[in-house]
Order: sequence, then C-alpha cells, then structure tokens
Amino acid sequence: MKKSCVLFLLFIWTGVQAQPDFISLQEEWLHTVKAGESTSDFYWSEKNLIYSKINTENTEALTQFTQSKKLSSLQKYHHFSSFRHDDLRYVTTGQLLTESDSLLILTGWRDVDRSWKKEIDIILTQKSNTTEVSKKINQILNEERLEWVKLANKHNPEAHIKATYTKDATYFGNGQKSEGWQEIAERYFYMENPNYQVDLEKEQLWKLSDEHILEIGRYFTGSERVGTGGIYVILWQKQHDESWLIELDFNF
Repeated sequence: MKKSCVLFLLFIWTGVQAQPDFISLQEEWLHTVKAGESTSDFYWSEKNLIYSKINTENTEALTQFTQSKKLSSLQKYHHFSSFRHDDLRYVTTGQLLTESDSLLILTGWRDVDRSWKKEIDIILTQKSNTTEVSKKINQILNEERLEWVKLANKHNPEAHIKATYTKDATYFGNGQKSEGWQEIAERYFYMENPNYQVDLEKEQLWKLSDEHILEIGRYFTGSERVGTGGIYVILWQKQHDESWLIELDFNF
C-alpha cells in the first residue's frame, strides 16, 4: 500500500515537473531584453513581433524599441494565464510593466527539439482602466464571431475575409505572416473545400481600449467536435459604423 502511494505521488510530481515553466522563460527573456542582448535564442526560426501598429519579422526589434525609448524601461513581467493547444504548443498571457505603461503580452510557444521557443509575441498597450468587456460589447462580438463562422463555412475565403477583416489586417500562422485581404484569403484556401467546417468558441476577452478587444478561444473543425480544439487569437478593432472587424488573427 505504501509503495503504491509513493509511486502515485512520484507520478503526480513528475507530471507537475514536466509542465513548461513559461514564467521563468518570460523573465529570462525580459532580462535579456533589458540588457540589450540578442534575443534570437528565445525564438523559433520565423521571428514575429507585433507591438501596436509596428509589425516586424525581426526579434531584435524589441531590443531596438527599448533602446530608442519606444518602450521605456521594461521592469517586470506578471503572468496571467496559459492555454494549451497540445503538448507541443501553448499560448500564455501576461503583463509587462514599464515606467509609464502597462502592456499586455501574449506569446505563442512551440516545443522545438525539446526546447520551448517563442513563435510569436503580441505586445499591446493597455489603455483602458479595466480589462473587463461590457455585456453589450460581449454580445456584439458574439454576433461577429457567429458571422465569421457562417461565412467561413460558405467556402469562399475571399468574400469571408473582406467581410470580417480590416483591409490592412495581419494573419500569423505556422511561423508565417500575411497582410491584407488577398494574402490572408490565400492562406485560408483550404476553406474552399465543400466538406470543410469550422466553429469558434470564445474563452476569454480583454478590453485594451474602447476600440480594441483581444480574444482567445478554441476552434473546432469537422462536423463533430472532437477533443479540446485548437487555440486561436483575435484582435478586434471597432469601426466608425460601430461594427467590429479583425485586425489581427493568429492560430497554430
């Protein structure tokens, strides 16, 4: 009996130990950025960074931002949550504090040869005093999400993207970046398959400002939901006509 208990506890302990320590990885990354050193070792082969409207495929850009005072004096990282896509891919959210700003950092992680690498960093300024989304906006985004799903399942990616994305939207997937309606529609070519079906399920929303809401959720493909689904990330942007379109789309 005692031996069984020991083995059970050892199994539990081993499982816990095996979980990725993303907090330590982010803190180590932050220390490297603050020191002005190369961050290339933290990233997967394709290097993507988004900070507000600044898009680049060079991970050294963040160091350049800090040195040029565009991100003044990064100080601390606070971890919020982790979302598991599968054993090899996760998304984490947290807060970066500077001397004057609070920044939301969302990182897509990928296990590359048993080493966790950043596939993408999305860094956005928290302009709102609260991250909570009102019931009214939540309902509007529920409707926009349903429209996205409806159009995606009509097997016309070009019409789908033009109706639900901003003209200068950015899409990240599998380490590649695409910009604008045409490039994004080409990435979603597989939706043309008449048998293709997709559904989205929201998990969490963050209010960044009156014009921007960040969403994390799960996508399910096929006629029946199997498993826990994959992770997607959407940055919604409010339009002049009060509608919301997708400014940023990321998925594994």
